[in-house]
Amino acid sequence: MLRFEQVSFSYGKRVVLNDFSFTLHDGELLALMGASGSGKTTILHLAAGLLTPTSGKIESDFLPPAVVFQEPRLFPHLTVRENLAAVQEKTDEKAILDALALMALSEWADAYPKELSGGMQSRASLARALLFPTDLYLFDEPFGALDEETKRKVLTNLKAFLAEKGAAAILVTHQNEDAEAFAKRKFFLTTAD
Repeated sequence: MLRFEQVSFSYGKRVVLNDFSFTLHDGELLALMGASGSGKTTILHLAAGLLTPTSGKIESDFLPPAVVFQEPRLFPHLTVRENLAAVQEKTDEKAILDALALMALSEWADAYPKELSGGMQSRASLARALLFPTDLYLFDEPFGALDEETKRKVLTNLKAFLAEKGAAAILVTHQNEDAEAFAKRKFFLTTAD
């Protein structure tokens, strides 16, 4: 379980979150929506431990989370296969191939990030996250560079993977249809000022 209790966060004088509370249960899929600047990405960064609240408390029983950022953040000097192996304690080739298949990237295993389109880089980042040893996944607009058909396929595969693993996840998105397809519960955030 992940719990935010009256969490506030400011960047200098700009208040982004003000007394924000929610609980994410084991195996739950949650979507965060809202205008730019409403704190969606900040919530993910707080949940990941990348930021510390200005006030309030965050408690988590989850393992350290896998985070998929808005930009892919692949290692440019490694192939897609090597990028995926980088998060494994011991290389598991079958798990790598399975993750690539889920993201429809099997034929690009030996390509370098610069050889991939933006959407393919996003899918490679998602595939890498799936191999991270965790029970909590944090996705920050991971489908932005995907065409509709690919997005539907990736969303379906991603949900099936999370359900099979019994993992929890938070998806940040601007797309209501993505939120509806991904999560049973949604939060709509407004700006704190």
